[in-house]
Amino acid sequence: VWPSGEPLRFNATVYNRGRLPFQVGGITPMVGSEMTFDMHRTRVPVLPDSTWSQVFTAQGADTTRPSWLASPRIGSMFSPPVRGGAESERPSSAGARIELAVDSTAFTVWAPIVYRFADASRGEVNKPVAFAPAITVRLDREMEYAPAGTPIDRQVRVHLTSAAATARVVEVTLRLPAGLLADSNTRRVTLPGPGAARTVSFQVRGRLAAGHHRIDAVATSGGTFTQGYTLVEYAHIRTPRLYRPATLAMEAVEVQRPVAMQVAYIAGVGDNSAPMLEQLGIAVVMLQPELIPRLDLSRFGAIVVGPRAYEAHPTLVANNALLLEYARQGGTLVVQYGQYEMMQPGIMTYPVTINRPN
Repeated sequence: VWPSGEPLRFNATVYNRGRLPFQVGGITPMVGSEMTFDMHRTRVPVLPDSTWSQVFTAQGADTTRPSWLASPRIGSMFSPPVRGGAESERPSSAGARIELAVDSTAFTVWAPIVYRFADASRGEVNKPVAFAPAITVRLDREMEYAPAGTPIDRQVRVHLTSAAATARVVEVTLRLPAGLLADSNTRRVTLPGPGAARTVSFQVRGRLAAGHHRIDAVATSGGTFTQGYTLVEYAHIRTPRLYRPATLAMEAVEVQRPVAMQVAYIAGVGDNSAPMLEQLGIAVVMLQPELIPRLDLSRFGAIVVGPRAYEAHPTLVANNALLLEYARQGGTLVVQYGQYEMMQPGIMTYPVTINRPN
């Protein structure tokens, strides 16, 4: 990962493994790689069984990300791509287009700029270079709830990661909505070099009026940085970086709740609902499915089952009759999203059928 705007030196090598000489006619940045460098335009002959090599200096003009994520979404929809063609045909990393000619036939090839290193188990590894902000900024969550007009006392953690080649002193501030104050206007931290990560915490207190509010984290170090990315990395796919602004949406809502209410929560897959309930001032007990037969469920004002929990927990399926009995006795049972596992006998109060595909 290389910081956008900082010079990157790389070596371009052309190998002639054929029986005919050819010429290197030019090396230019590939459309979509978002980089600029001094272009080579002099025709150079490369004889059979020989190579031609030259060092270039590149500079990333933007961050490396999928083209369909380059522009902000319009509501829930992605913005139309700027360029046509299939996504698989677009460069996914920094690279160059090399113009070659054999006799009177000219053609071009594209090659990514890679960082090459040796791995003890995999041998030689070539990882494409990606351009990123010198400092990336992330928060724990994108959204939180708060009871309107009620005292708030929460921790906001800001995660910083450096892609800069040298040590950086970073100042971090929070932009807060009316009604909230932080325990410090600015925090300062040193990131010693590329890949270094630090976390700073702010304690935020106050009250919010009902409505939509936002908290923004801003990092300053030779520039202003307000976004970070999540890396999706598997050996069998490209490695996209999913960028998000370092913004926390605060939804202040009017809420009424019994003072002593307890909610039992059975976590599902990719489930973030239990923290939301706690943010509204509701006492939440995380309930493990295997403990259902041992507990007096009547002490809970409600039991909430997370999305796809029946698929993730076989013991929940085995103990589901106890949850249905809890509901028959007057308890409130809320079951969130499920898929084909909901067709198993004994899960729903009545048999259901789901089309395939659903």
